[in-house]
Amino acid sequence: MPLGDLHHFLARCPLPAFVAERFAASFRFAQVNAALLDAASSTAEQILCRPLEALFPPPLAGQLCAHFRRAWESQEVIDLTACLPHATGPRDWDIAVVPVPGREGQTRWLVGYGIDPGEMARRRMAHQTGGQLLIDTVSAQEALVYRCLPDSTLTFVNAAFARAAGFPPHTLLGRMALEALDPEARPELLRQRALLKPDEPLRSYTLRARSAGGRPGWCRWTDIAAFDAEGRLVEIHAIGRDITEVQEALLRVSESEQRFRAVVDHIAEGIVLTDASGHIVYANHKVAEILGWEAEALHGRHIRHLSAPQERGDGAFALDPYLHRQIGPPQPGEMEQEGFVRHRDGRMLRIHLRLSGIELDGTPHYIGVIRDNTAIHEAQQRIERLAFNDELTGLPNQRRLKEELAQQLDRAETRPSLLLVDLVDFSALNNTIGFAAGDRMLRAAARRIARVLPHDSLLARFGADRFAVLLRDTPEPEMAQILAGRIAVSVEGAAPEGVPDSSFRLPPVTIGIAMAPQDDTRADGLLEAAEIALLDAKQRAPGSVRSFVGAMRATAARRFSTAQGLRRALDQGGLFIEIQPRFTALQRRLTGGEALVRWRREDGRLIPPNDFIPLAEETGLIQPLTEFVFEQVMPLLSRLPPGQRLSMNFPPTQLARQNLAASLIARLARHGVPGDRLGVELTESALIGGPGLLDENLRSLQQQGCSVAIDDFGTGYSSLSRLRHLPINELKIDRIFIRDAARDTAGVVFLQAIGAMAKALDLRLVAEGVETESELEQARSIGCHEIQGWLWGRPMSPEAFLGLCGEASAPVAATTP
Repeated sequence: MPLGDLHHFLARCPLPAFVAERFAASFRFAQVNAALLDAASSTAEQILCRPLEALFPPPLAGQLCAHFRRAWESQEVIDLTACLPHATGPRDWDIAVVPVPGREGQTRWLVGYGIDPGEMARRRMAHQTGGQLLIDTVSAQEALVYRCLPDSTLTFVNAAFARAAGFPPHTLLGRMALEALDPEARPELLRQRALLKPDEPLRSYTLRARSAGGRPGWCRWTDIAAFDAEGRLVEIHAIGRDITEVQEALLRVSESEQRFRAVVDHIAEGIVLTDASGHIVYANHKVAEILGWEAEALHGRHIRHLSAPQERGDGAFALDPYLHRQIGPPQPGEMEQEGFVRHRDGRMLRIHLRLSGIELDGTPHYIGVIRDNTAIHEAQQRIERLAFNDELTGLPNQRRLKEELAQQLDRAETRPSLLLVDLVDFSALNNTIGFAAGDRMLRAAARRIARVLPHDSLLARFGADRFAVLLRDTPEPEMAQILAGRIAVSVEGAAPEGVPDSSFRLPPVTIGIAMAPQDDTRADGLLEAAEIALLDAKQRAPGSVRSFVGAMRATAARRFSTAQGLRRALDQGGLFIEIQPRFTALQRRLTGGEALVRWRREDGRLIPPNDFIPLAEETGLIQPLTEFVFEQVMPLLSRLPPGQRLSMNFPPTQLARQNLAASLIARLARHGVPGDRLGVELTESALIGGPGLLDENLRSLQQQGCSVAIDDFGTGYSSLSRLRHLPINELKIDRIFIRDAARDTAGVVFLQAIGAMAKALDLRLVAEGVETESELEQARSIGCHEIQGWLWGRPMSPEAFLGLCGEASAPVAATTP
């Protein structure tokens, strides 16, 4: 049951009442009515969305919480007595708590209402002694309360109900509720009771009533039905209020046209009054606001012609279906439907109309209530559109793709294929150029892919930087491979429209392919196969195309197990760092070292960094991993001798975060560490795109003395233009180029080119992975300033490295070249 329905019940209930919901291990008040606020002498702000302690003292709140929990879990009605604080002193209240189930049959709300037995006793005493009972406006609305079994047998009545029925309270118990009500009201009561259901346990209705003096009147009733776990009706709580005076007041208002209009013109919904033939005799201001016509212009027009005059003829006004069974003498009951009407300015509106037949001054009339639901339906259409389409690109989203894929797989005659297209290093590019430009790049990539697709294919957005292509039928496996090649050529290097800097180009794409039925016959299975193929392609060679093969599942399972193990290691331990020293290339003088993360699994096995660092980058674990390394490095920095530094790798995504430099500088300052003790290393993927936050952060760190280096230089996608303007101090040549130079002439030429470029850009050169004297000679030959590798120093524990620093405080004899 929606909370709005319960809100209407609270608004009508004359007794102190509330709606409670589960909140953590306790409960809190979701709704309260004015009677409860008055009884507790509190405001809504003091109680709403607050725990039971907001209304009851803590010890009592704890006891009530236990009772509420029992009602919630057993779905049984709970009766209890509680002392409610009040400005005039505490009052004892009898409280009934009724569980209200949701759509799934589980308890969704608890509805509670209270009766003041002390007030009831005082009233009975005054009645029995013949004393004059003085009542004010509020007490004149005393609630009529009873409970009954499903067969209508009364199990509880309050004094007000007994007085209205004309019997002593104890004589009513065990009798049928129908016997205590006006005979004219019994058919309607039975009809309302038949409508109670587990998902609609609340009903409000008006019944004829007769006072003790025999004067006819009206009573407004609200039923709260309690159902057990199997959906069987257990008990009905009925709360009523005498509304005779209200009904009579309404009749008096309707007798005066001036009063009627004064009330109706201030109602938030459109109200029209027609004669028996359906011609409008009155329309309030809201109707004029909705339709764009002055109220006077509507007088005399037939209700079916509420739209503009040119719509009267062949336009077939949309409200006609509401009226064809009603035009003529008004019938009991009402009609309620939705349809379209045209505003005076030509716009189409979605209108809700409720039409009822009434009598005014003995003459039949119709009264219509009009509500403009256009905005609501537009919002619903937008929600539905977003449910199946990506808002940024306008393409179908994952949900739409999965539904279409499932439909294709259900057709035995087709052989669908699925391609997942991933933009290489788009996250780093997005952080560099900004989200607005990144969005334009994505839209441009979508357009480039769509240009080369067959007309019967489906292109969908499948993630932040990923697209999916569904080929509904691929009789030849080569078709998917050929299309993947076309997509790669169409996207890579294309200039996106609307991006201010013309130097930006769309990155390469990595594509994974899965085909039915050989790879899988289920939608989720085929998606998984394409995902596995894509991850395999990204791991082997970003920018390549891979088709799924069965052996990839075992590889994916191992990767998943590795990722899970890495998460546990971050949470529970198993990670540590080692330091690999760096030396000057000529004098072999220790200059510092690089912090390298290591992972030892629970079984004692050491996992190679190449097996978990790329996986950490793909799964988002690289950020907590980087934070772990930084926390280990920080206490070592203050123990370094002057002139030495420790460097560590930072992922480009982290370096492009707002205020990263300020955060690192502040942490260095708190530990009293100068900036020149820290070296920052980043991979070449950071060079993709143009200047942005990454450049600003690196420049701020440089200003504090930190050294900035490009790690594994030569293995990525460097842009010489970016390299020239990026705030860096050194290039670290990847070990593969050092090794190749020691083996063949081509490697020497390539290494010399790197050396010349570094010299031209005034950058320091560091050779990584130097393991032999021959490699050392090659590094020296191109002017490398420092070397790092097993030849002079293997990775070691932090304490061993600090010991090495102490030994190196004195100069070391030079090694003969």
